[in-house]
Amino acid sequence: MFLTTVYFASLSAALVLGYLVYKAALPKPIPGIPYNEYAAGRITGDLPEAIRYEAERSEMTGFLSQQLIKLNEPVIQLFLRPFGKPWVVVADFKEAQDVMVRRSREFDRSQFFSDIFKATLPTHHAGLRLGNEWKAHRRLVGDTMSPQFLDQVLSKRVYESINMLHRLWNEKSRLALGRPFTAKNDILNASLDTIFAATFGSSLQVTSNHVDLLSKLPSGERPENNDTEAELPVAPTSKEYDATVTVTASSEIPLKSPSPVLHHWLAMNFHPKLRMAVSRKNKMINAELEKAYKRSSSSSAHQGSLRCAVDLIMQNEVQMSKKEGRPVQWNTQVMRDELFGFVIAGYETTGTVMQWALKWISSRQTVQTKLRSELHEAFREVLNAGQDPTVEALCKTKVPYLDAVIEEVMRHTSATQIVNRVATVDTQILGIHIPKGTDVFFPNGGPSFLTPAFDIDENSRTQSSREAKAAYGVWDPSTIGDFLPERWLSLDDNGKQVFNPRAGPSMPFGAGIRSCFGRKLAEMQLRILVTLTVWRFDLQPVPELLSTYKKHELLTSAPQQCYLRLAKLH
Repeated sequence: MFLTTVYFASLSAALVLGYLVYKAALPKPIPGIPYNEYAAGRITGDLPEAIRYEAERSEMTGFLSQQLIKLNEPVIQLFLRPFGKPWVVVADFKEAQDVMVRRSREFDRSQFFSDIFKATLPTHHAGLRLGNEWKAHRRLVGDTMSPQFLDQVLSKRVYESINMLHRLWNEKSRLALGRPFTAKNDILNASLDTIFAATFGSSLQVTSNHVDLLSKLPSGERPENNDTEAELPVAPTSKEYDATVTVTASSEIPLKSPSPVLHHWLAMNFHPKLRMAVSRKNKMINAELEKAYKRSSSSSAHQGSLRCAVDLIMQNEVQMSKKEGRPVQWNTQVMRDELFGFVIAGYETTGTVMQWALKWISSRQTVQTKLRSELHEAFREVLNAGQDPTVEALCKTKVPYLDAVIEEVMRHTSATQIVNRVATVDTQILGIHIPKGTDVFFPNGGPSFLTPAFDIDENSRTQSSREAKAAYGVWDPSTIGDFLPERWLSLDDNGKQVFNPRAGPSMPFGAGIRSCFGRKLAEMQLRILVTLTVWRFDLQPVPELLSTYKKHELLTSAPQQCYLRLAKLH
């Protein structure tokens, strides 16, 4: 009898304890913010639906927009991390701008973002909170985006890389004999070649090696079906290339892990392939830093001798060390992280947007024809001379329709699909209480961007948001989802057509002090790529099976397919 009583008492206690643990593990909704009621009643929250959505579409961003539309609210909360706090999702361009541009004392970089790069770039400024440390790191690399360095140094690296990419596409077109070929890795590799040359002074020569391989192959017989893919050989890559791509791709680990930092750290230290890649990456950067330090120490070193970002960063460190009265710290974790962060951002982010740009232009023949006409008009003398625009001309000449096409590409396919912040104090968004420590996500697609905006009471906005109401236009709901470059054009006081970057909602690089650091370089790369590609080639339509707009989302939202069918013009 006694044992029976003890047994039932223990069982009851276990059941009560289990129930209490279960209740404690359930999502804790933030009062006043709409959510899926069924999700609040289970430990997994909204995660099952999110996983199913990602499995079907290979992207997560659309799930956030889907839930916003489903709940028919501009501010919602989702429970996507078991045992974690709710994520608040806000779909309103004006509010996103207000938070990022004018409310940096209330919102800062989210830990969610920092966790993605904690193992690969532990000291990079992008993952730091605003403060003296962030300022010091940003100051170290700040001049790499100066107009002078962009125009005099980086633009030439970009131009050289695009020229080599076009040599590759000439060879591919010769061998394809009118068939489409995949350009996805071509663009990514050219982007990596560009950013390596911009960062370290010389490229990885991935594209040139591919050109050498294909140039030795004879053209075959013309195929019966021109709509089949031309499958062409790929050149082997270097150890430095493999290491860079492997380390960059490892960011998928924290994105899909419930313990992002620990999981990523374990993989980088114990997974043989990743550990080897990290070692090679570190060795490569150490060697480049040493060479840059030796160049900076030579008697001939001066401003005009700067040939890449590492030279400029080293010069900044030398100047800072003199000012602070300390030895030059030419090889530190900070310098290594800032340099590799420069590479990652310039490789994957820019390469992704470049793919989307050529997909959109290839599938919009009317846009392509008009763009080519506008380019011919802008560079009429060069056209008549049978030449290509120089890099100097490309950087200085204003072509409003070119800017409009690029901006419309980025509106539809943002480099940054989601911008997120964390509330550093108890605050409000659209009159709704946001507790300190809450992660807030702002999708760059969906309502107010690519679908009609929610009807929001202006009185619910902050004073700073109301005062900035006229800073940007709004999109016509009937055409908001269309690819329409003309939406970015207007007439100035003299009746001349000009590009208007504030015509309506778009936030491809974020906004405010925490916006994408490499935006100017990315825009320059896009400008040179699009101009020279449309100038030199006719981008002909690609079969529907090879031109879907399905995405693959990791750090960026890349197209699953990027095929080109090119006819040489110049």
